[in-house]
Amino acid sequence: MAPVVSCAVQPFFMRFIDSLRCGVALLMVLVAFACVQAQGLPGMPDPEQARAEFKAFGQAADSAQTHAVHAALAAYREALLAQDGAAAWEAVDAHTRAYYAELIQTCQMGDSAALVDLSVLDLMTVLAARIRTPAAELVRFNGRDFFVYAVDAGMIGKGGVMGMDAGIVRTAGDDARAEALMHGESPGIFLDFHREEGTWRFDLTSIFGIAEAALTLQIQSQNQRPAEFIFEVLELMTGEKPDPGIWHPLVENGKP
Repeated sequence: MAPVVSCAVQPFFMRFIDSLRCGVALLMVLVAFACVQAQGLPGMPDPEQARAEFKAFGQAADSAQTHAVHAALAAYREALLAQDGAAAWEAVDAHTRAYYAELIQTCQMGDSAALVDLSVLDLMTVLAARIRTPAAELVRFNGRDFFVYAVDAGMIGKGGVMGMDAGIVRTAGDDARAEALMHGESPGIFLDFHREEGTWRFDLTSIFGIAEAALTLQIQSQNQRPAEFIFEVLELMTGEKPDPGIWHPLVENGKP
């Protein structure tokens, strides 16, 4: 049975499901940009509070800083659209890289007890990776390999970045925060950037909080457990019921 989606959440969720049917989504990090329809609903972050926090962050960026931060987001967006994983990796910051380094280890070695403690977003990513990627490749990946492979293979859906731009930018030393714009409109979502060795890079993890909130809202609206919801989505992705073996680690005692 396909997931039943509340009217308010349906537009963003069905766009995501459509991307799954096309086989172009693995990592759900970009669901945050598709959840504009869910803003203001109970359980979602308050856009007005987010705007107030943004105004209190650092100071207004000058034109050169604003241009550099806009260019950083554009570099990530264009790399994703071109399915150029190496370029996308260069566009993301150390926080993002550390996240994928940790996540691939969980994907390789995490057993069912470890996986149930993951966030919905991380659990979806790990189980989808185990389904979509040959185990022989996954066990050899490091964080960079994992990220680059997903982008190159078109597993990170492009729909989330089409029409995405940065608006007003504020800076605090080597940290920056930018208003996210979707087709020129602000949904009250803000993106973090960090200047590393003189280059501004996008912190992809800065959108994970709202992505997790959107997923949790969807699951709660259906009175499901996270694993039930995820298995339904994975079935839509592959056309088959997931094998229970995806809960088992790919590497045990240091051996595949």
